[in-house]
Amino acid sequence: MSQNNKPEAPVVAPRPRQRLLALAGFIPYGLGSRLLGLFFSNPLVQRFLLRAPRRQFLGLCRRADVLAKPASQFVVHLFSRFTIPWRVGVLSHASDGEFERWVHVDNAQLLAKLQAEGKPVLLVNCHTAIARLTPLAVHRLGHELAVIEPEPYLRLIGARDADKIRSITLRGQGEKFWMKELYQAQKVLLGKGIVHLALDGHQGSGGVEHAFLGSRRLFHVSMAQLAIQLGAAIVLVRALLDQDGRVNLHFTGPLDTGTSEQPAESRLARFLDQYVAYLEDLWRTEPGNISPRHLLHFMQSAG
Repeated sequence: MSQNNKPEAPVVAPRPRQRLLALAGFIPYGLGSRLLGLFFSNPLVQRFLLRAPRRQFLGLCRRADVLAKPASQFVVHLFSRFTIPWRVGVLSHASDGEFERWVHVDNAQLLAKLQAEGKPVLLVNCHTAIARLTPLAVHRLGHELAVIEPEPYLRLIGARDADKIRSITLRGQGEKFWMKELYQAQKVLLGKGIVHLALDGHQGSGGVEHAFLGSRRLFHVSMAQLAIQLGAAIVLVRALLDQDGRVNLHFTGPLDTGTSEQPAESRLARFLDQYVAYLEDLWRTEPGNISPRHLLHFMQSAG
């Protein structure tokens, strides 16, 4: 017991995954990326050790009618499938110079401009595998933000500065978007802050159906509705990984969501049309960057 008679906080033992990431964290990012690239691009490795993932990925590319060359995207897909926690963890501990060497941000001035104008921002991502790095990059740009996510990912992998990024954690896998979390995000936007989330998740019930890659897909749009009601700028961000291990973040927006005189449904539909078109283009041009779990979900639901 401490002197103020309050129980001391229990010491939480590191999980095996955290221990492994901590050990791997001693490998410099550049060296690790080169070694991973050599391994995953080796034709013998792909043919004998990764035959099933390759067959599954090429099948997805055919079904989604992708425009990119599937063979060149497969290495990035393997990076997405096996290396993301290591990449995010190591880059979180990198110096500013090293971080900027590997993470390039396009149109970073957009966020600075909106924040200088006192405009709240809903930063809408999608489930590319390296999207987990986005909050760290935004924080390095000097912005405070809150992240809506199923679990406090950055804390779980031991990322540096994870405690400086607010996590609005959804209560339980697969549950609907709870009003408590919506209220927390509302307070951030009312305070002219930035809220980040990936809007193409499959968790929860309800939402709006929209055509997607030749089928129908449900999109959970509660946060977009809230942002439109509050007059927040909606900015799209994508995070892409290349075969050399470099990450490119690009900000697009603010999106056109109409005016306050227009019906709320038509304004939401306008936003969703823009987001889905953006997402379809991403899937067709960068399939290797899409979260492997989301690729599998697409194969199962479209089948």
